[in-house]
Amino acid sequence: MNSQQINQYKRMLNDQHKSIEEIGAFTKNFFPKPIYRYRRFGTYWKDDLIDGKVHMSKATTLNDPFDCLAYIDEQKYNTSIINDIKKIIPYNFENKLDQLNYDKNTTDLQDLIRVASFTEVNDSILMWGHYSDSHRGFCIEYDFSRIESICQKYILPIVYSSKRYDATDDVLYYKKNNYINPFLFKSNIWEYEKEWRLLWPTEKFKAEKDYYFDLSKTISSVYLGLNMLQQEHGREILDEILIWAKERKIKVFQMKAASIGYRLYPELIPY
Repeated sequence: MNSQQINQYKRMLNDQHKSIEEIGAFTKNFFPKPIYRYRRFGTYWKDDLIDGKVHMSKATTLNDPFDCLAYIDEQKYNTSIINDIKKIIPYNFENKLDQLNYDKNTTDLQDLIRVASFTEVNDSILMWGHYSDSHRGFCIEYDFSRIESICQKYILPIVYSSKRYDATDDVLYYKKNNYINPFLFKSNIWEYEKEWRLLWPTEKFKAEKDYYFDLSKTISSVYLGLNMLQQEHGREILDEILIWAKERKIKVFQMKAASIGYRLYPELIPY
């Protein structure tokens, strides 16, 4: 997305009359093809890759403590609440300001939605280090054009900014369409991640064990980290992946270090 398109996207996010479906219809025109997700060979790696499950995370489990954490202006929030109460009950509430728990609103907002993160790039040295176990993990490539996925409507690009999103008015005036915004604004120090984020309301999951989407039909390739074979049972895991990939006609690549400069590139692994 160019700067003009990003600005239009921001205006749509701040328009309380725009639904997430309308915003998604706009950003779909700029959706990256393909899109990627960095993972590690932990306990659930087969869920991620073999079964194609994308787990939806709670905001409080993300690696950025400010992620999805809305800023609420304490003075403005408390004053507004006091003024509303005064319209009903004539009483001097000023000495009760400190007892109002405005922080709970930020927590409530965090619990409204589950998230899953994707990215436009598969060759980020930093993301391979952070999210793929120091280059010992893997990166899944998805092609959402293969199916008419619900994710196409509810996966949106992150807005990077030096200022936290101010949700004060959203909370005070019940701008429910704007409640997704804290989940889509991040510090610009994360801009290199080029993140797209899948959002889904917590209330739409029947139970915690169901907090995932099945994207197995959209997996088009898998990229193995530069140091993948250095981990325990690395060779056995590679063999298992190659058997699975051959059956599914999915390409498997190994990331390599370029001989010149600081760059990673994929090299196809034959079945």
